Amino acid sequence: MRCHYEVLGVERDADDDALKKAYRKLALKWHPDKNQDQIELATETFKQIQSAYAVLSDKHERAWYDDHREAILRGAGGGSAGGGDEDDDGGFDLWAYFSSSAYSGFGDDERGFYAAYSRVFKAVDKAERDSGAKGKPPAPELGRSDAAWSEVRGFYAHWEAFSTGRSMAHVDLYDTREAPNRQVRRAMEKENDKARAAARKKANECVRALAAYVKKRDPRVAENQARIGRERSEAAARAESERRQRQAEHDLARTQERKERAAAWDTEEGAELDRLLEGYSDEEEDKGRRRKGKKGKKGKKGGGGGGGGGGEGGTSAADADAAEGKGGAAAGMLPAGGCEEAAEEGAAEEADAFYCVACGKNFRSAKQWQNHEKSKKHVERVRQLRADLLAEDEAAALAEASEAAEAAAEPKAAGGSDSGGKKETPLDRFLFS
Repeated sequence: MRCHYEVLGVERDADDDALKKAYRKLALKWHPDKNQDQIELATETFKQIQSAYAVLSDKHERAWYDDHREAILRGAGGGSAGGGDEDDDGGFDLWAYFSSSAYSGFGDDERGFYAAYSRVFKAVDKAERDSGAKGKPPAPELGRSDAAWSEVRGFYAHWEAFSTGRSMAHVDLYDTREAPNRQVRRAMEKENDKARAAARKKANECVRALAAYVKKRDPRVAENQARIGRERSEAAARAESERRQRQAEHDLARTQERKERAAAWDTEEGAELDRLLEGYSDEEEDKGRRRKGKKGKKGKKGGGGGGGGGGEGGTSAADADAAEGKGGAAAGMLPAGGCEEAAEEGAAEEADAFYCVACGKNFRSAKQWQNHEKSKKHVERVRQLRADLLAEDEAAALAEASEAAEAAAEPKAAGGSDSGGKKETPLDRFLFS
């Protein structure tokens, strides 16, 4: 068996472009159609070129080949299913089957692909059942070219998850019978267990790799993948066709609905509505221009803290309440208009302008007001304003109480001087109350 790198004539560190270039050059040179005078040699050489490129162009197979290149080229020694030679514990040499030279064509004859690899996996399964657990059922077979896909899938599912059950005692490093004492025997057993575990791992990897190698080249697998691809493409095409049909039906229904609406609109009532809408549009345009002018005036006068600069002499009820110190004005939202003309046009036209009494600022939208209302500075000013208003209310209440007390005391003093201790009469209460 020749090395794949030698077949393509490239170095072992060649990149993908070099591999592709060498493959195309050799494939054109050794194609059987161009070598009719030496058809057998050309066919065999072309087969080796294809096999070499198939392995080296796949990064996973190339890594596996590089790691086990020497064992594959030798075809024996450490490459059996049991990790040893063919005569050790019923092992079977697998390395020679990682090559296209192991079979001839994909027919059902004795040298064909299916017969060659069927013999290999049967031998591995027999060795497992002979040295492993008794009564273990046979493994699924590779089958022929016309095998059902369920059988093919079961075969690869079994071997791709292969795990050997053999003892691997033939790879022991020490004979525990020669141990002089228990301590030495335990050390020997520990080393032997390590060697057996390594051999099992190597055997499992080898069998699984061979199953993957065979699966990649199995025409039945390629045919099933192509069938799945066709089914998916057909399903996608059907889904797209159904979507387009639904869209066309939707568009047709919408077109019909628009036609019906247009027909229903072409009446005297529709014409009257058109005239009203035209007049409404002109009126709204005039109101928009007036609103823009008033906002400009507010921008000039509203920044200082009054919030009422909308007209020539008008003062809004909100500004009057703020000036008199009425409760609740500190935390509320007040329209920033203030002029009588804006009040007559309605609150809806000034809903986008707001004035903060606590901070003395105008805002044109509720969003701006909400953001301002959450600010720390606004909260502090509102708290201070509320405290001031409460203090004023308390002072006013004290003043009123003091005045009431003085008013109540004056009649008593007057009655005491004039009556000389006489009893107060209802007339006196009326006159001095």
